Amino acid sequence: MKTVTISILMAISTFASAQRLEQIASKLNRSMPTVELRELRNQAERLCVNSSPGWLNYYYVAYADIELSFRTTNEQEKRQYLNDAQNYLSKITDGDKSEVSTLQGYWYFALMALDPRVNGPKYTSNIISCYEKALKINPENPRAIVLYAIFKNRMEKSMGGAYKEFSSDIECAQKLFNAQDSLSGKPCWGSSLFKLQ
Repeated sequence: MKTVTISILMAISTFASAQRLEQIASKLNRSMPTVELRELRNQAERLCVNSSPGWLNYYYVAYADIELSFRTTNEQEKRQYLNDAQNYLSKITDGDKSEVSTLQGYWYFALMALDPRVNGPKYTSNIISCYEKALKINPENPRAIVLYAIFKNRMEKSMGGAYKEFSSDIECAQKLFNAQDSLSGKPCWGSSLFKLQ
């Protein structure tokens, strides 16, 4: 009887954690002020510590850390956020491999943004590799499409050119973003990335 009670309590706890993560994820999937982003990041991290975390728990903490690295001007804080993000990314052993590869590419992009002249040549191949892997697994991943398009466009601009498929990639990603289920708890962040163009 005691074993059954413990099993039921564990199941209830797991269900409550999953519901809480869905609530956090639905908020993290949209644009918000930095203070709210920090708050949600900390809530997601507490779920990683206080429950049996699944890949989405780690994923969302890493995502929030990457986003926060873009929002601070303090280089030491940027580095700390990116170190924390990589720590959580390294804990993901299962889950949606396309989403994880996309987030890893976004992490390299944030790392490159710390010092583009030094880190650009150092991490460009990693960024390309991550986005291409994500798109090979799921060609309809709008985050991978838009991030890769923005990256290729910026690379072409830095060499005085323009990425010719940029508009069609952005249009395709926009349609895919619009078709996503934003209430499922699955990754659907990224529609705010269009302003990075």
